[in-house]
Amino acid sequence: MSVVVDWRAIAERLGTLEFTNGGHNERGGSDTAAEALNLIVGNEIGAGAADYYLSRQPGGEVARSVLRMLRPASAIERCLMIFRSAPDSQDACDAAELLRSISDHSVLDNFD
Repeated sequence: MSVVVDWRAIAERLGTLEFTNGGHNERGGSDTAAEALNLIVGNEIGAGAADYYLSRQPGGEVARSVLRMLRPASAIERCLMIFRSAPDSQDACDAAELLRSISDHSVLDNFD
């Protein structure tokens, strides 16, 4: 099975493509790849992977590893929601632990 991805549309959406008189310039890298993968797999995957990891089911560490690589906003938002909904619970502690491993300082500096 082959999945068709509109790479040009993704590049345009990410702002990594610049057209010039003689052709075009592009930029890429690990951060760009993670952003592109987040667009391809969608927001539901991130939040679902966070929920799965937090459920402590077999395979959860694979989900956590994917979250650490992609750092999807949907997973970060899910962790924040869980933490804020019941801050004194074990679920909140687990969500905070996951949040520390998948977010960056911009989220952690404002963590309440």
